Amino acid sequence: MKTFLLSIILSVFLFAGLAAQDMTNIEKYRLHKMAEYLELTPEQAEAFFPLLRQYERQMAELTEQENKLYEEVKARKGKNDVSREELDQIMQRVSQFEHQRTELKQRFMNQSGNVLSPGQTSRIPFFEKQFRNDLKREYMQRQNPVREKSGRRPLIRGRGNR
Repeated sequence: MKTFLLSIILSVFLFAGLAAQDMTNIEKYRLHKMAEYLELTPEQAEAFFPLLRQYERQMAELTEQENKLYEEVKARKGKNDVSREELDQIMQRVSQFEHQRTELKQRFMNQSGNVLSPGQTSRIPFFEKQFRNDLKREYMQRQNPVREKSGRRPLIRGRGNR
């Protein structure tokens, strides 16, 4: 019994370690693809990626604050005792988060513009969406390699695919 529990615990830690390693690999892959997408020179990459890390850290902190507010509001679910003043305060905080997010994006784009060409800078906002779509498509293809190039499932399946 102890051996069984120990093996389960070790499996959980191993899985958690592999998941963390996968996330690290995905992050490295994302940065590699971003450098490729933006056509960064080594000098540009050296100056740009610290700006990107700082921006992403600040956005993560802001998201964490938003999540705390969400949890506060969620805890009140089903309670109709929110006053108009409290509602106004909540809406004010949401508005402040949106404003801070916009300011962070603008500051990051301006700082990036000091390191990158205008053409490279203009492609930054579109990279993340493109990367996520490509990653999703690649994952789906790995999960279902039978799909045709069009992305649709074959209309006629073989015997073993029914």
